[in-house]
Amino acid sequence: FVRTSFGKGNMTMVVRFMAGLTKFQSQDDMEAVIAFQKEGGRKLVESLHWLFEAHDPGLVHKCMGDRKRTLELGEVTLDPFDCYVLGYCIANSRQPCNLILQQCSINKECVKMLVMVEKGRAFHYIKTMDLYGNDQLEDEGAIVLGKMIIENKVLTSLDLGDCGLGPKG
Repeated sequence: FVRTSFGKGNMTMVVRFMAGLTKFQSQDDMEAVIAFQKEGGRKLVESLHWLFEAHDPGLVHKCMGDRKRTLELGEVTLDPFDCYVLGYCIANSRQPCNLILQQCSINKECVKMLVMVEKGRAFHYIKTMDLYGNDQLEDEGAIVLGKMIIENKVLTSLDLGDCGLGPKG
């Protein structure tokens, strides 16, 4: 039963749910459970989900604020909810970060979720954003990004190469 039920990511959902019910007493407790500081890729995304499920912005700041300057998620397929969680964690880290999202299948819905969370506050902390190769972004996604970038005071670099942009993007 366990192998068939939990073999396709269902266990991950159970663990996320349990994380939401757990109140960690200290940053050390949380870091023992999700040691994401040296992780990248899908493990980093799962760690960010853990932080999101804890529903504690202070904990996000403690765990990410001073340690994680670059969020490297290149070639990890991200869905809109992953992007919402990413935006939540960036916004609550309250520290500028470099965001590498090369070839992550980012589309306009993903960008809309990043913008929606915390009233777009995540974009105020993105120093560099690499979206190269997200050919599903298209014009509409670029337009949504453009509106948020206007308010960003720390952005120094944005790569939209090979993102399927047309004349409107």
